[in-house]
This record gives sequence, structure tokens and C-alpha cells, in this order.
Amino acid sequence: MVRTSNDIEQWIKFFLSGVIATSKNGKETFEQIIKMRGEYEQIIMTFGRRAELGQKMLLYMFSKPIVNITQISKELNIAFNTADSPIQQFNQIGMIKEITGCSRNRLFVLWNYLDLFRS
Repeated sequence: MVRTSNDIEQWIKFFLSGVIATSKNGKETFEQIIKMRGEYEQIIMTFGRRAELGQKMLLYMFSKPIVNITQISKELNIAFNTADSPIQQFNQIGMIKEITGCSRNRLFVLWNYLDLFRS
């Protein structure tokens, strides 16, 4: 329409409507992330002496929502077996899901977090 009628005002209105809609969607997603993180942190606090490790792992998974145990081990500078424990706890309570179906080289996804970006 802009090309044929030089209606730049209409184009600007269209563009700004898109900016407004995108901003609202981004704000809603951010609010859902904050809520989810708070809920997850409350759950992690029930892990007892493993709570601190769980918090670190959760923080890492918010920046990298698909991980394997080796990545967690390296990122948090802990042994593989030490990293496996909170992964298993996260998996058992449904915070993460294992997506490979394998017994080795498993990948775990912070699936509720990723779902926020699919809408």
C-alpha cells in the first residue's frame, strides 16, 4: 500500500501495532519466567543439603535449557556423579524431562521453560 499510494502514515501505524503486540507478548513471557523460577526455587529448597547445587543447576539451565550431565558437571565444576543427583531429582519431580531415551549421553530439557517461547 505504501508503494502505490505513499501512505506512510498507515505503514507507521501498522508497524507500531506490531511493536506493541510484540512488547506485550515479551512482557507476559518474562512475567511467566519469573513466576516459574520462584516456584522451582521453592521446590529446590526442599532438597536439603543439595539445595545449593540445585539452585546453581537451575540458574545454568535457564541460560541453557537443554543439557547433559557432563555439561552440568563441567559448568558447576563438580564430579559427574555429583551432577547426576540433582538431575535425577529434577527429573523425578517433573522439572526436566529426559528426551533421548538412552541410558548414555542423555539430554535433559527444562521443558516448561522452553514451552513459554513456543506460543
